[in-house]
Amino acid sequence: MFPDKRLATRLATRLATGLLLSSLGCAKQADAPPPAMGALEGSWNHTRGVTTTYNDSGVQIDQQAYALPQGNTTAARYTTFTGTTMQLFMGTGTALTGPAPYTRSGNTLTFDHNLPTPYLIRQLTATELTTFTVVPGSFQNSHTDYEMHYTRR
Repeated sequence: MFPDKRLATRLATRLATGLLLSSLGCAKQADAPPPAMGALEGSWNHTRGVTTTYNDSGVQIDQQAYALPQGNTTAARYTTFTGTTMQLFMGTGTALTGPAPYTRSGNTLTFDHNLPTPYLIRQLTATELTTFTVVPGSFQNSHTDYEMHYTRR
């Protein structure tokens, strides 16, 4: 079929190499485990947030980004989590809420009494926390997404 044996050998070698490389590329590799989350317990400074509102058709109608002041002021806010409760404070240490019970299942926080929608932990490291929740809207909007960013206090 091939008058030149060297050409036939080179073609066969290239074909075998190509098949080997393509089979290695298709081999299923184990998924990397998700990064370990830091501890939720402790105090977290509320640094910034984003609220995004959607109409009944799912079209974004508003988005507001905001930053909170930091330090020991009445405008600053921080949240303290224990293993079973959370509490919101002003930067001066004055409590804005009483300790509220919550449960945690993986990345989901569910507050027992006053917050009917669960919060998703999007990021939790030793120094940063990001939470997300969707709150059903009123007659003017279908829902509002709330993303809150914190740094460890």
